[in-house]
Amino acid sequence: ILGIGFEVLAQEKSVRGKEELLFEEIPIVVTAARKEQPITEAPSNITVITDEQIKNSGARTLADVLALIPGIQINTHRKGFERIWIRGVSTEYNNKTLLLIDGYPWRELVYGQHPIDEQFSINNIKKVEVIKGPGSALYGANAFAGVINVVTKDAGDVEGANVEIGAGSWNTQSHNVLFGKKSNHGGIVFAANYYDTEGDKHERDVDGNLTTKRDPNKLVDLNLKVSLYDFNFAVRHGRYNTEYFSYADTKWLKWDNKDSLVQLGWKHSFSERLKLALRGYYNLFDYPREKRSFKDDGSFKELEDSVEKTQLIGAGIQTEYNLFHNNDVIAGIDYENEKAFEITETIYKM
Repeated sequence: ILGIGFEVLAQEKSVRGKEELLFEEIPIVVTAARKEQPITEAPSNITVITDEQIKNSGARTLADVLALIPGIQINTHRKGFERIWIRGVSTEYNNKTLLLIDGYPWRELVYGQHPIDEQFSINNIKKVEVIKGPGSALYGANAFAGVINVVTKDAGDVEGANVEIGAGSWNTQSHNVLFGKKSNHGGIVFAANYYDTEGDKHERDVDGNLTTKRDPNKLVDLNLKVSLYDFNFAVRHGRYNTEYFSYADTKWLKWDNKDSLVQLGWKHSFSERLKLALRGYYNLFDYPREKRSFKDDGSFKELEDSVEKTQLIGAGIQTEYNLFHNNDVIAGIDYENEKAFEITETIYKM
């Protein structure tokens, strides 16, 4: 996949100013034009949800955060897997919305989807920028319905350590660690999240009888972000295990999902007018699944197993030149290589 972008931005100066609007700070966004600018000058319908709004809302997942935005509807595809509808554009696997982490794409390649449920921890989010509407001209594939850019916290947003420990019913544990250290030339941020629960109890089975079946899941999510001078580096690794019953307790499914994202970027301002940015990234998704059907005696028979393992390697260059006040020329080129290591499905005889 090879994409070339060229854009000319001509904007009028906001009469309300760049710093304040009704005594509130105007958010700075990057998603609308792939450059920093006040939201009042953004050439797209963009919504920003800050970390303070996320905290006050009580949101637990990225799906909860997106549900706060008018025009976005979150539907449950199956337990633990949410799907996004933007302005009525429906999709089963979230393959019509592009999810970015700090501007880098994050998706698996079999269905083109990205998780927004328990698999994505939100304790390290600085803000979420959402474009409702097509964004393929700037971002390429999977941006038909919209673009979601999750901006994570920098060292200056943390500066110290924060530890949260939680517990609840059904042996639920939720532990978060967030650490940041800033220096004169850069900084480092480390975030870790651990979540484990036995899951909700099924009160009745398909015949209406009492049952003790539950839907357990476990998450381990590790994030590291480093900046030094003009360079930035980030790595994320997550593992999500879930077991759940579907079709009224007759069929049992188990997932052991693993994913990794590596980001490397360089951005330099040669002058007040000229800026150049280089970037590279790597996605790896490993999604094995087991499906079983239970018999009347409590044992089960095998139905099917499947494995989806894919990688995405990308690189890009972008230059930004300011012609004169509020008139910029942005040009760039992106390259992506998609590869499926393993896609298998084994169906057993009934």
